Amino acid sequence: TILSFFFPCLLTAGMMVACTDDVTPSVEQPAAYLAIEAKMEEGGVNRAAIDSTGFQEGDRIGIFVRDAEGNPYLSDQNCSNLLATFDGNQWVMDTRIALQADKKAMVYAYAPYDEQVMTNGDSIAIDLSRQLDILHGNAGDVTPEHPTANIGFRHALARISVSVLRDAEDVGEGRLTRVRVQNGGESDCV
Repeated sequence: TILSFFFPCLLTAGMMVACTDDVTPSVEQPAAYLAIEAKMEEGGVNRAAIDSTGFQEGDRIGIFVRDAEGNPYLSDQNCSNLLATFDGNQWVMDTRIALQADKKAMVYAYAPYDEQVMTNGDSIAIDLSRQLDILHGNAGDVTPEHPTANIGFRHALARISVSVLRDAEDVGEGRLTRVRVQNGGESDCV
């Protein structure tokens, strides 16, 4: 009687102690998404057709995300000519790219954004007659542990301004017969 009551209680308590869950519940890591940080690299900024030295709110850039072999980073999602817009504090991408743990991403970018740019990202046509500069840059080894692509933009075009003044004592016609542009090496234009 007491034994018949005590024994089932003891058996139940023993099972509760013996059946502790040694398995730690898996905590699923949240996906890491590609983030963009962009700046204009120093040097040559004042010589470029784009005179600004930083990005302004509303500026838009095009992004290409590739794997180490140069293929689109994700096979099931568009990774070419993605739009990112600067909101004054950060770059906001219209398409979120989830980074994979076993795969490094290479990020290529250009500005200003053009929705007509070919999707392969190998080249961007520049219409020299319009005198519009293109900025370009890239960042490598983007991973879920380091999801921010720090892109340093460089100018594709450069502007050279030349002022030619005639000496007050020069009585010639003021006609140039030769111009030399020199920067490390020599280049002559006639």
